[in-house]
Amino acid sequence: ISLNKQSLSSNISVKPTHIGLDINTNTYDRNLKKLLNASLENNVFLRLDMESSNVTNETLNSVYNNFNNNNNNIGTVVQAYLYRSIDDIKNIKEGMNFRICKGIYKEGNEIAIQDRKLINDNFIQILREIFIRNGYAAIATHDITLIEECYKLIDEMQINSGQFEFQTLYGVPMNGYLEKHIDKGYKVRIYVPFGLDWYKYSIRRLKENPNIIGYVFKNLFK
Repeated sequence: ISLNKQSLSSNISVKPTHIGLDINTNTYDRNLKKLLNASLENNVFLRLDMESSNVTNETLNSVYNNFNNNNNNIGTVVQAYLYRSIDDIKNIKEGMNFRICKGIYKEGNEIAIQDRKLINDNFIQILREIFIRNGYAAIATHDITLIEECYKLIDEMQINSGQFEFQTLYGVPMNGYLEKHIDKGYKVRIYVPFGLDWYKYSIRRLKENPNIIGYVFKNLFK
């Protein structure tokens, strides 16, 4: 409600297990419906974050079902390290809003790519497929090499800047790339933890992806 009152062009991102998916389906469905109704009333886009592969199917299905009911105010996330992600994109009707990231949960070799370069290659392949299917891409990465590859793909496919945005976690240094996005006329969205449990959430993110700790310590001494 505050986002709407202040006319902020903002999204909210929620992990399905935080609204009951790990309790039972009824609790999850009930809470998701409340959130979705509130997001529609206040014109705020709702994104269901992607967690570990244990809940990938349930997350995708709940988003697909709402989207297929002509509700385009909801989207989700695809993780480039999962082999399945390219097919997940292809198996829905066109036009969905996806955040695309590499993925940070520990997953086995049988379902997840382990090599960094191959993950980046798959990221670009997925991004290309989103564009082909007239989707909206929220490009979420701090990898400068990968960002440059995204630039090349956008130029190659002559993608309109209204079809994508670049996303970053608040506080992670981007070595001037946020300004570079803006200079190119590209949208930038900054992901900010919010709420009473923001500290616990931030600690969990550090545990999930220890590489971020290096960014934090560098900033502390700048």
